[in-house]
Amino acid sequence: MLREIEVLKRSPKSTVVRMLDSETGRQVICKTLAGDVPVYERLLALHHPYLPRVLSVTRENGQTLVTEEYIEGARLGKISLPERALTKAFLEVCAALEFLHKNGIMHRDVKPDNILLAADGHIRLIDFDAAREPKGGG
Repeated sequence: MLREIEVLKRSPKSTVVRMLDSETGRQVICKTLAGDVPVYERLLALHHPYLPRVLSVTRENGQTLVTEEYIEGARLGKISLPERALTKAFLEVCAALEFLHKNGIMHRDVKPDNILLAADGHIRLIDFDAAREPKGGG
C-alpha cells in the first residue's frame, strides 16, 4: 500500500509524488505523465549505478504511470562542491550518459537540477520525461 508523503512537482504534463510503501518501508517516486512515454519501459530493464531504478511502468487512459526508487540527495544546482568532487560528479554523469546512449536513449534534459548527489557520494541522473530513443539514423 502506497501512502503519499509529498507532491514534488505538478504541471499540466506530469505529477511527481514521493510515497511510502507501507509493506517494505521504502520511499518511492510515483510519476503520472501525460501521453505515452515508452522510454521508461526501456529503463525498467536497464540498471546502472548512476541512474534511479525504475520499479514499474503502466500505460493506461492516455497516461504513463511510473514508480521508481526514491533517492535522498541534493540537486547539483542547489549546492556548492569543491573542484575535485565536481569533477568526479561530471565524470559520473558522462558514464551514465554513455550507458544510456549505448542503450539507445537520449536524455535531452541534462542540467544541474536533474543531477542528484546521493547520500552514498555518487550522482544519480534523474528526470527522463523528455528522454527519447533516436529515430532512424538520427
